Amino acid sequence: MEPKSTKVVPLDTLVEQIRAACIQAALDGYEMAAADGLCAEGAWECAVDAMRHADLAALVQGAADQTSSR
Repeated sequence: MEPKSTKVVPLDTLVEQIRAACIQAALDGYEMAAADGLCAEGAWECAVDAMRHADLAALVQGAADQTSSR
């Protein structure tokens, strides 16, 4: 039985994907809140909440799945 080859996502790539997902979640949350009429402070709170609820586990799993299919 041959050992299973392990492929690793470069850490800097994964970090950049996570950073981009957080930024996009914040922008989306802020824009939606502002469109709903919230003040800047309220929109900021929604942006932070959007980052808290971003599905980063799915992002990491997707990166792992991509490397295992290569």
